[in-house]
Amino acid sequence: MSLLRKYRKAVLICLMIISFSMVISTVVYAKEVFINVNNLNVRSGPGLDYDVIGQVHEDESYQALSEQGDWTEIQLENGPGWVTNEYTTFDETQEDTSSKDQEALEQTDTQTITVLYDDTNIRSGPSTSYDIVGSTNRGEIFDVIQLKDDWYEIQSEDQQAFIAKWLVDPGSHQFTQIENNSLTNKKIIIDAGHGGVDAGAIGSSGNYEKHYTTVTAEKLASYLDMLGAEVIQTRPTDYYMSLSGRASVANAAVADAFISLHYNSTPEIPTASGVNTYYYAEHDQQLARNIQAELIKTTSARDRGTHQENYQVLRENRRPAVLIELGFISNETEENHIQSTVYQQKLAKGIISGLNKYFRE
Repeated sequence: MSLLRKYRKAVLICLMIISFSMVISTVVYAKEVFINVNNLNVRSGPGLDYDVIGQVHEDESYQALSEQGDWTEIQLENGPGWVTNEYTTFDETQEDTSSKDQEALEQTDTQTITVLYDDTNIRSGPSTSYDIVGSTNRGEIFDVIQLKDDWYEIQSEDQQAFIAKWLVDPGSHQFTQIENNSLTNKKIIIDAGHGGVDAGAIGSSGNYEKHYTTVTAEKLASYLDMLGAEVIQTRPTDYYMSLSGRASVANAAVADAFISLHYNSTPEIPTASGVNTYYYAEHDQQLARNIQAELIKTTSARDRGTHQENYQVLRENRRPAVLIELGFISNETEENHIQSTVYQQKLAKGIISGLNKYFRE
């Protein structure tokens, strides 16, 4: 065999190997990575020792390129990066979720649903971002058309509408554990601490407190809305608002409760952890105690107690008001918990349970 023929054969074999490798890579990593938390760091390599090159956020999805241990390489707009699998989920099959939901509905033989709470909102689509098209009360029964993304599509009078699964199906969501819902029609002001040029504390990851308070406020507002409360956010997006302005929102609205959300940071004591709740007026002490107790119950965080403090946002507030420090973002372990969707749900449940107990009493 001539030298030229040997060279051509070697090149052909190399090309075949490369092509085969690409096929295998496509089969193995042809899947999406879904991000479950906000402000998740993207690193230059598969480990905490690598540099942070960006961040991804909850509900975003990316193509997986490769995997190494507990880390996955994803494709960003400006190139590849690595994220930990702890706060991600994968979708390898790309199945139609609507068909899976319908199959689950058929398997459970759920043909009708019974509403658990008074003044439960009915929406035009399967999310709280859709318009409210009506409301219903505890004990009402509806025929089910299909289950879609944890929302039941129901036949409501002359229109098809949607109702959240956890508002009708006992045990399907942690908030159904709240007994004797007393939040209906209560006007709740949710104050996401800091914002805009006021970044607040800085976490061990370099993330700002203002981002974490915004995430918590949005989740808390969503759940309170589902339970029939009237929710007003002092800053629904990332912008600066004065402390006096925040208190004025509650005073002008004649709110039933004002909840200011914050996260702590003590870089000089990186092991500091826990939750604590502040109040100013004596008559707000019980609200603080109820929320603090329920937060500790749902999160199992260190109990740092309730304290009376002369904070302006509380001092100038003529409505029942508390300020909550929901954890230490200077503590790497606690910040990782705070970044997770599950822990954010626990925080929301604790606050809601505390409010519910306060209004019942």
